[in-house]
Amino acid sequence: MQDNLILAAARLKKELENRHLTLATCESLTCGMIASSLGEIPGVSAVYAGGAVTYMTMTKAILAGVSEDHLERFGAVDPETARQMCEGIRERLGTDCAIAVTGNAGPVPMEDKGVGLVYIAVNDGIKTYVREYQFSGDRSEIRTKTALRAIEDLTDRIKRTS
Repeated sequence: MQDNLILAAARLKKELENRHLTLATCESLTCGMIASSLGEIPGVSAVYAGGAVTYMTMTKAILAGVSEDHLERFGAVDPETARQMCEGIRERLGTDCAIAVTGNAGPVPMEDKGVGLVYIAVNDGIKTYVREYQFSGDRSEIRTKTALRAIEDLTDRIKRTS
């Protein structure tokens, strides 16, 4: 699965380069896995500005600008939280595109949200899209599936905009 992640990151880099777009990431449950995968690709600094790991709920507010009121009312595992993470990191780093992920990789339910529930937000330079996923597997598998799906989601969106 790790090889698939690096291959997907390479495809995303190519799509970003072809369209002269830049990227920022904001990761919760993947804890930097997307950024690390991008970092494996030579020359990615031409398109990848950087990102934030917002593992604790309040760091989503501090680093990505997620509304504290929203976090108190709806929690970290929420589609609007993902949207605000995506738009916040994009704005803070001044990039064209962004990826944000939040969810529960387990091993136990969190905020009354089941294990494997994930929200992925991507901004393709035009609009932010948020999708809900229910991944199965152990903690490592859920995190890897989330990172892979997030990279693929943005790659697919960028391809659709051209």
